[in-house]
Amino acid sequence: MNFQQKRIIFTISALLLLAGCASSPTFVNGNKSFTEAEKNSQFNAVYFKTEKQFITAPPQCIAILPFENMTGNIVKNSTERLKLTDEKIEQLRWILYSHLAPYSYQDIELKKVDRALSKIKNKQHYAAIGKALNCDALLIGEITEYDADFLGLYSQISIGVDLKLVSAKDDSVLWQGHHIAKSHGGGVPITPVDIAVGVYSATENISDEQVVRVEDDLFRRLLSTWQLDHISPQQSNTVLAEIDVEAFHVIAQKLFLRKGPGRHFNAQDVLNHNEQLTLIDSQYSPWVQVKVADGQLGYVHNKYIESNY
Repeated sequence: MNFQQKRIIFTISALLLLAGCASSPTFVNGNKSFTEAEKNSQFNAVYFKTEKQFITAPPQCIAILPFENMTGNIVKNSTERLKLTDEKIEQLRWILYSHLAPYSYQDIELKKVDRALSKIKNKQHYAAIGKALNCDALLIGEITEYDADFLGLYSQISIGVDLKLVSAKDDSVLWQGHHIAKSHGGGVPITPVDIAVGVYSATENISDEQVVRVEDDLFRRLLSTWQLDHISPQQSNTVLAEIDVEAFHVIAQKLFLRKGPGRHFNAQDVLNHNEQLTLIDSQYSPWVQVKVADGQLGYVHNKYIESNY
């Protein structure tokens, strides 16, 4: 085995080792303090930051704007196996749209968003876009990476985006996230059969079907942070620091005060419009524990209350 062959095998081995370390995503909460070294040490990281307004007064409607291509090139690899065409950019947007659908927010059909945008000259005038769509929040995406490496016995797909959810009312950022989803195929050959298997695996890894799977993982992981499933109660309270000393009021006409965090818990009281509340705990967000004026404790959905400040 010559030096060049040894070098290729060593490179593949190192890449596969990193792939193994990065098989499960690591969720990095930007509301905590991280040094650059700590951030860079995270493999397969999903970075996100949630503003307290997104938790205490979530939007009713979310519209997905067209993605921006920030990769700098249409084709980023010499093999041209992964091309970022206009169709691929719109495919990414549709996959994000499909992941948004199960959430409780009203969504706007992408064609309707595009029709509204075609009539607006300034595409960064979010208030005008929100008014045209009758929607109070906009999801903005930038494609930061869309690349494939193919070395015969090893291949890797890398697809990354920056997402930002902004209020159409005042352009304030409600949530932002960044992730690069990757897929690896191939292996280090030991026998002649391993060579054939490795080439097949590496080739299949950059197929159209696998690209869609990577894109699906990308948005599924990012939107999963909206549920705060990957934050401990202590970290969740960091997001809502100082909220427990703020006053809230009911914005619904009638609101059930439930015994626990969810609709399956019985209602113990009915709160009226503009009734004053104190937020006690948010670890089961979007259900939050509140205290009413008479000292009674219970749980309400945070979309029906609003800060007094």
